[in-house]
Amino acid sequence: MDWRASMPRPGRLDLYSLQWDNIRLQDYKSAVAPFGGPIALVRDDTKLVSINKGTSGRRRIMIYSSSGQLLREIPDDKPKLVSIGWLEDERLACVYEDGIIRIYNILGAQGDFVSFNTLRDKRIIDCQILPTVIVVLTSELDFIVVSSMHAPRMSALAKTGLTSRPTSWLALDPRKNSNSFEVFFSDANGIQRLTRSSSVAFPPNNTICATRMAITVDLSYLALVHSTNQLHIFNTQTGKSFDQFLYRSEAPTAMSWCSNHVVLLHWPGELLCVTPDEQHSFPCLPDEHLVLAPEPDSMRVFSSTNCSLVQMVPKSVESIFSLLASSPASSLYEAFRAFENKSPDADTYLRRIKHVLKEAVDGCLAAASEQFCPRSQAQLLKAASFGKCFIDAASGYDHGQFGRMCNWLRVLKAVRHHSVGIPMTYFQVTSRPADELIRMLTRRHMHLLALRIAQFLNHAEATMPGPAVAGKAPAAPIRVDQILVDWAREKVRQSTNDEELCWLIREKFRSCPGVAYADVADMAFQTKRERLAENLLEFEPHPGRQVPLLLKMGKNEKALQRAIESGDPDMINELLGEMSENMSPTEFLALFKSNPAAVPLLESFCLKYNRSLLRSFYYQYDRHVSVGSLLALQKPAGEGAEARIKDLKAAFDQFQLGGDSPALRSTADALAGFTQDEIKLQRFQQDLDLLAIKKKLSLGVDRLPATFVGLTYADTLRGLFFLDHALAGASSGAQLGTSERAFDFFRQYKIPDRQYWWVKLDVCCLARNWPELERMVGSAKNPIGFQAFVDGLLAGEAPPSEVAKYVKRLPAAADRARYFSRIMYWKEAHAAAVEAKDLALLEELRAACRDREVVVSFDRSISQMQSRR
Repeated sequence: MDWRASMPRPGRLDLYSLQWDNIRLQDYKSAVAPFGGPIALVRDDTKLVSINKGTSGRRRIMIYSSSGQLLREIPDDKPKLVSIGWLEDERLACVYEDGIIRIYNILGAQGDFVSFNTLRDKRIIDCQILPTVIVVLTSELDFIVVSSMHAPRMSALAKTGLTSRPTSWLALDPRKNSNSFEVFFSDANGIQRLTRSSSVAFPPNNTICATRMAITVDLSYLALVHSTNQLHIFNTQTGKSFDQFLYRSEAPTAMSWCSNHVVLLHWPGELLCVTPDEQHSFPCLPDEHLVLAPEPDSMRVFSSTNCSLVQMVPKSVESIFSLLASSPASSLYEAFRAFENKSPDADTYLRRIKHVLKEAVDGCLAAASEQFCPRSQAQLLKAASFGKCFIDAASGYDHGQFGRMCNWLRVLKAVRHHSVGIPMTYFQVTSRPADELIRMLTRRHMHLLALRIAQFLNHAEATMPGPAVAGKAPAAPIRVDQILVDWAREKVRQSTNDEELCWLIREKFRSCPGVAYADVADMAFQTKRERLAENLLEFEPHPGRQVPLLLKMGKNEKALQRAIESGDPDMINELLGEMSENMSPTEFLALFKSNPAAVPLLESFCLKYNRSLLRSFYYQYDRHVSVGSLLALQKPAGEGAEARIKDLKAAFDQFQLGGDSPALRSTADALAGFTQDEIKLQRFQQDLDLLAIKKKLSLGVDRLPATFVGLTYADTLRGLFFLDHALAGASSGAQLGTSERAFDFFRQYKIPDRQYWWVKLDVCCLARNWPELERMVGSAKNPIGFQAFVDGLLAGEAPPSEVAKYVKRLPAAADRARYFSRIMYWKEAHAAAVEAKDLALLEELRAACRDREVVVSFDRSISQMQSRR
């Protein structure tokens, strides 16, 4: 963008006659929030101010709307206030000399309180407050950035090299500067650009001493006033300088950019707008002090008596209302005026623009959006509606944009009213989500207006044809429930009749399903009204919102009941974890005595996270079988078999105590028997370890387990095969796969036949002991089937001849065909496939076969089978 590009002239529009009394802006420090936000005023301690009779001499921070309505007065008794300014979300920051930062909301409620000892030691002499950061200048002439007000952090910029206070300085908004912190400052030696790591001259080799600085909204151009009262404008990226504009002999009292196009300068009696081509002057009173408040597309100007808007005259407006206007929108507007006056010229104008009617209608809508006068808006909208009637329905024109424009202008009319005092432009209100406007209203406690606007926009969007913006999905509906919740929380702060308030909130919330009663109940609890909080929680439909607040209120039993009713295991585990940490074990376990349905949840939770707590619960209520089961399954406290045996003996003792009912007694006896078998197994495994050590065998080597203790029955059985083979030694010629100890173990511990066969098959395949497999099959009935043998042999890479012996024994012909194909026995595979009478199988094997003779057989069989069908 070239700042020299031609552009319309600036214009000034009076918005409000301010309703405040006895305010002389030159006696106050001021800060204006963007997007039509409020203005904050505080008496300037550096000036002598006369105090009127009946007024207090104490300093107060006064927050006014743009129409001059007092929103809040904040007593401020802390001395040495350096500056005030607005952060995002319309929060007012007050920075004091000793490093303390107080932050208030728009209605004066104090929020964050920040204190930096480092800043207290250095003393703050100046600061600039941006939406997301505060940049301070310390008495040591260093710049420090304070960011993230909820969890404040300080970042020091590079050393400035200053020996005296800068004549002017300017901090850049990091949101528009790639999240980097930069400061321009000027002294007698010139202008410097300061970052975290460096300080460089801007532009290079300059000797400009600036007394005032201002930067455009997009940070593209820097304007500054020279000490000789000349205006310089620089491109911040290239350092390119534009013409110097000579003007008054005295320095301006204020300077700022209006959008990216115009520099505004104020002297007593005059407000000067400087554009690349000319200067425009707006008169004002000789002793009038102005506050310039930059907006994204304009400038609000406050005087002691009124609030006005300065902006470049929009091209859409100029193209219609200028004297020599000849645009399609201008012709459509004239056609409508002629139509209203019943003049035949209306047809002449329409014929002139019949090919550009869409452009003409859009131009009238754009001009209407730029107007603040409802009468002018209505005339332009009528002209657009008139032109829209002549647009062909098949042209693809979005007729819904007319309705959307009408809706937004109705909303803007409501918020611009002096009782609300938010003079937003159409660009400002549509450049952000609609929720932002709703939040601005709720922050001012204008809940009824916010609710009506939200409902109006939601209904309009739902019934409007076509997308809101070409190529984009319709905007998400505004959440009405958030407005109701904010209203209810404020009512809780103000009202004292709990029963009446609970009924009122319930009635208001009926029209909004799913509204969060828990948020309102939380506010009631914070204001020490527990009964109201409990009553409101009864209407909360989501247990996930109820449970945390009930826990916070100390209603642990009710919180547990709600969590159980929700059926959400994650919520239950989170609740139990928090309760077990914040309550004594006795109090925690007592909750489950009166709630038997929750005991399984406690068991599930404790088995994962806290077994000792579960054991205490079982002991407390004499659940011996459960205690025994827990002891039998828990991990031993020490290493080796003895620690495990000790736990098993303790479990056996608990099982011996049994239970009252016959069924529980029977279960306890069975578990006691299993425990005895486990103790016996542990002793046996311990003896195996001792035997291996005695025979000087290296456990963990040559497939031997590192220890037998703790192995399962199957792993112990497998280990016995390897142990006997190691004890026999390689010199004896014994092959892995035979073991008397393994067989005795199988008989003694009543291991199932299937498990024994599976383990021995695995060991024999691992040792490639094919003769032992044949003896095994011939000695007894095969309990695992021959397919297990085939799979084991294939996994063990057995010779095809060995695999074929067991494939032949498979009962299913199709299985034999597939397994024969895997070992390349194609003739046998063909015979089995023919026996299976499966055409798909024959075709599958034919495609995989590489034996030409057998391929011929496959083709013949496939042909025969196809001919029979």
